[in-house]
Amino acid sequence: MNTYVKKQIFWWKKISIKVVALILILLFLNVFGNQARNFIYLASYPISKIFLQYGDNINNFFSDFLKARKLNEENINLKREKQDLLLQISLLEDKLKEEYDLKSALQITKNDGFKIFLTKVIGLNLENDTIIIDKGADDGVLESMPLISGEKVIYGRVLKVYKNFSQVLLISAHNNTLNVKIQSYDPVKNTVYGVLKGQGNQSVYLDLVDFESGIKEEDVLVTSGLEGVLPSNLLVGQIISVDKSDLKPFQTAKVRPFFSLKNIKNLFLITNYKK
Repeated sequence: MNTYVKKQIFWWKKISIKVVALILILLFLNVFGNQARNFIYLASYPISKIFLQYGDNINNFFSDFLKARKLNEENINLKREKQDLLLQISLLEDKLKEEYDLKSALQITKNDGFKIFLTKVIGLNLENDTIIIDKGADDGVLESMPLISGEKVIYGRVLKVYKNFSQVLLISAHNNTLNVKIQSYDPVKNTVYGVLKGQGNQSVYLDLVDFESGIKEEDVLVTSGLEGVLPSNLLVGQIISVDKSDLKPFQTAKVRPFFSLKNIKNLFLITNYKK
């Protein structure tokens, strides 16, 4: 038998074996299909269960991660909205406070003929007893303009004017002087005059009061208007104690000024007063 014939016989045997094996497999699956599938399922179930649980865990992990990320973003947005709301409330409160203070000041000064406009304190220099206000030359501010509170308490006068802000010298500035009088509602009683002198550090005292003049604790001091620098009857301070001695030609007194630098925001410039 030659080589070619042998190869053909081997090839047919190989094919026949594969065909027979395929037929047997089909018969097995047809006859024992359910049992085979059940066996395969039982054999593979523990492994597939592990993969299913692992897949669920991964799915839950990413789901929780996405939820946490979404909650974090929502919290950030809520915080921003809260901050914006608080800012708006603060601005609204400032606006309402300005309107209230201006209305009060106009009511208190309506009989004085003052023209006033609101300004805010934006800086303090306690060492030199000066403050900075947010109005300047562009707003029509001039040197020597009086600065008062809404209750008509004198703070000082404009010392220097810049483009958008101004420097105000407080009445308590060292060596600053101011003509004052004792507030009195008795038209018959003689007016008592004196000079308020600044000592720095927001403190003042009363000097040059006539020896025969009757002054006492709790007397209220107001501007006299004699020097022409400030209007009269602006509130200045109150006498704490009187120093009267036969060795001195004049009386002096310790004075508590009415102006305060604590929590001040809105003050007012008198724009129509000229010395």
